[in-house]
Amino acid sequence: MLVELLGLRKLVGPVAVLGLLVTLYLNFMHWNEEVVVLDPIYNDMFVVNKMTMVFNAIILSLAVFLVFMGANFYKDEKKHWSDYLSIYIFAVCGAILMIGSHHLLMTFIGIEILSVSLYVLAGSNRTKVESNEAGMKYFIMGAFASGILLFGMALLFGATGTLHYQKLNTFLLAFNNSTPNTGFLYTGMVLILIGFFFKISAAPFHFWSPDVYQGSPSIVTAFMATIAKIAAVTSLYLLLNQVFVALHELYDILLILICIATICIGNILAIVQTNFKRMMAYSGISHAGFMILGILAVDFNHWHVIAYYTMGYGFANLVGFGVAIPVFKSMKNENVAAFNGLFFKRPILAVALTIALLSMASIPPLAGFWGKYYILSAALSKDLLLIVIIAIINTVLSVYFYFRIFVAMYARKPDNTPIEVSSSYKFLLIILTLILLVISLMPDMIAGCI
Repeated sequence: MLVELLGLRKLVGPVAVLGLLVTLYLNFMHWNEEVVVLDPIYNDMFVVNKMTMVFNAIILSLAVFLVFMGANFYKDEKKHWSDYLSIYIFAVCGAILMIGSHHLLMTFIGIEILSVSLYVLAGSNRTKVESNEAGMKYFIMGAFASGILLFGMALLFGATGTLHYQKLNTFLLAFNNSTPNTGFLYTGMVLILIGFFFKISAAPFHFWSPDVYQGSPSIVTAFMATIAKIAAVTSLYLLLNQVFVALHELYDILLILICIATICIGNILAIVQTNFKRMMAYSGISHAGFMILGILAVDFNHWHVIAYYTMGYGFANLVGFGVAIPVFKSMKNENVAAFNGLFFKRPILAVALTIALLSMASIPPLAGFWGKYYILSAALSKDLLLIVIIAIINTVLSVYFYFRIFVAMYARKPDNTPIEVSSSYKFLLIILTLILLVISLMPDMIAGCI
């Protein structure tokens, strides 16, 4: 924003990228330290360890590439580029607060920073009714979800007298049904979970997702599908493992039901979608179900399984939307038919999208396959055989709606509308695709490093 005020508009993007890269470097400053002490600065409300560093690195890496994609997306709105970019970076700050939070108030602040930024971005296309509608729907439903989440935190505080993760965990480990305010505690926990289920688009709290994905500008949809979802899933994983782990027998059945419903609803409804962004919304809902299964099955000592899944999911989605953005802009159409004959027009784009969708469809040896393999293996070790069977059936089912895109790209005749893509943007997509391939072809090495 300062660079814009100084009239140096061409430096807005480079300054943002440089800032994110410096942040990424500073993120790993304490990598070799066993314990990172931040008490004097954050009063023990924010923690830094290897796990938070890895998830922060995933968020920041995706953010860097989203800035490059945004520079191309907003090239016709250069006078507002600094405004959009400031809000994107503000949202990234919220995601990082959610991941490193060690106190429920800090978690709530991170959620609201991320959410309010996305409300604005979803409705940022003022000339498009769908964008205005998406922003309003997201704002109203998100405000209700935030209210439910905050009410749950208030009840939890009333029952325990604290919102600090460590103190809550200590209280709950000594908890029994004769403890006063049991009803407050249980109700508070359920309301907090409902708030998080909304943020990650888990069924039956997913209804906002397809409409908001479809109506929002495509670059905003890409942000929601990657950074926002990863931050919410990671925050929920940390909350359940650091706070509510002593009550897992109480919430496990709820997570199991939500997991099954989310996987099934996401895949079944994706089949009937003709709009690409709505299809990706339901695909994201299905993947949210697998992430919940990971939360159920993966203990705190094996967090790298969740990290690998979110990494592969994030980069596959980014490649997918990276290809879709120039196609939608040129074709003036966001339906599956917009990809007709893409291979004959822009083979690089078609190949990149093919690799991304194959990964999301869990075709070996791509990252989506290995991510689901790790999670399903963990689920089997926890005797969750029924969910594993349902998950495998739905994975096979998901191939159908991804296959429709392949048919459109390779088997449909192209029309005469050219798809305009700059050389720098093609290079960006190639880099993103190569990163996805590296993640795919070296799963054990990457999981071992983190």
